[in-house]
Amino acid sequence: MLLAIDTSTNWAGLALLTPDRLVGQHGWPVGQQHGSTIFTALTALLKACDVTLEAVEALAVAIGPGSFNGVRVAVTTAKTLAYVRGWPLVGCTTLDGIAQAAANRQPPAGQLLAVLEAGREELYMGWYDWKSEARRVARFGEVALTTVAELAARHDRPALIAGEVTADHQAQLRAAWGDQVAWADPLDVPDRAVGLAQLAQAAIAAGRANDVMALEPLYVRRPNITLSTRHPLPVNPEGKDQQA
Repeated sequence: MLLAIDTSTNWAGLALLTPDRLVGQHGWPVGQQHGSTIFTALTALLKACDVTLEAVEALAVAIGPGSFNGVRVAVTTAKTLAYVRGWPLVGCTTLDGIAQAAANRQPPAGQLLAVLEAGREELYMGWYDWKSEARRVARFGEVALTTVAELAARHDRPALIAGEVTADHQAQLRAAWGDQVAWADPLDVPDRAVGLAQLAQAAIAAGRANDVMALEPLYVRRPNITLSTRHPLPVNPEGKDQQA
């Protein structure tokens, strides 16, 4: 059985899958309390499915992009569990899980675009092909950061868009692309964890598990770091900044 963990946004999701079936899934509004709720939620899911942690044999985790705190909590939790219990671990991007979940519900007729709000009028985005014979999405290219205007100006429009965007940003893309683009049905966060688990199962079957110690979050954009006005950096006696 494989456990998938996704706490990339203000909603979190868990899923338990075997190669043959979905055992259970759980989603909850997490806000900024990722670290204080994840194990409570996991305990509740295991109890609801009438299984124990000993039944789990592998892990999948959403490595981002998304909430810096949420991504960090998920990756740290997954790495710790995988290391202690000796489980294979697969990290997939948050957009991978979004794309797979959307394709499960609505297989695209062409390329699929997964998007996620990044703040500052920007979106995280990833392009995917749908491999119908394997029933899996395959991302081509890296996860990128773009403005809504830049995305709307593209001529290579997707067949299907999935993800989390504000109503205003969706309206801008609809105005630019019109009926030439389909929008995926709204996805529940546990569906993202299910999509994540499916991709991880395929990776493990192909021998592509990650190195537990080397796996890192994918932030795409680094966190803003500001200097404290209450605790400024020290200066030397001449009043000049110390040199490294």
